[in-house]
Amino acid sequence: MGSSIRTPQLFLQKLATLALTISLLLLPPSTVVAAVIFSDSEFLDSDWVIQKQADSTPGANGTFSVQQDTGIGNPGPSQRIAHRYTADGTRTQSFATWHLPVLPVYDPSVEGAISSIDMSADVRGSYLWQFWLFQDGISYLHDRSTFVSRNAFGTFFDPGLVPSDFTCIDGLLVCPDMLDFSTSGGAITFGMTAVTSTDVTGTRNRLGYLDNWQATVNQAVAVPEPGTLAMFLAGLLGLFAFARRNRPEY
Repeated sequence: MGSSIRTPQLFLQKLATLALTISLLLLPPSTVVAAVIFSDSEFLDSDWVIQKQADSTPGANGTFSVQQDTGIGNPGPSQRIAHRYTADGTRTQSFATWHLPVLPVYDPSVEGAISSIDMSADVRGSYLWQFWLFQDGISYLHDRSTFVSRNAFGTFFDPGLVPSDFTCIDGLLVCPDMLDFSTSGGAITFGMTAVTSTDVTGTRNRLGYLDNWQATVNQAVAVPEPGTLAMFLAGLLGLFAFARRNRPEY
């Protein structure tokens, strides 16, 4: 019956090989970001729902109309927004509308947790524009807004938005609820808010345009990258070789 002789140096080499193999096998998967993109640059009337969000004019007299405009876009069609209301000049009075695309809905409980959201739009007109999300019957406004030239389009782009970037809004009041981007969260819809205001007495007719609207949902998905897979396979081969060299001899 034969036997193998192990020297201290050979034992240390094999021990180092085993330690390296185990460390390779225990490497965590890398995190890559997958994206789900919703966008609209055509603005068919049937693809959007428009609602009055807030009205602080006397007697809440504000009205609005919205339609596709094929003559003014950046380029191509756009969504044309018209606000009309009468103010009495006693204070700053505002009128706001929600602009909600019908189809874009993302459900974290089904499609995966959200790491962040990128939102962008080309806007024009005497309006204050804000990005807006809707979840579980509650409205959330992005904390930052933009005001662009009356006669030229400007791009409003905010990347990496997380729940703390939004405020729960109930009419004109702030509420305590917080967006939930985890897999426990409800379905989310995306849109824009258009706001006009004045502190001057008289009737106001304000026009605005919305084009190239886009919401990108960034999903954090833990999956092995090619380099990690290669190291994993190398670890398996190393473990197999170690076990083969250390089989008992008879």
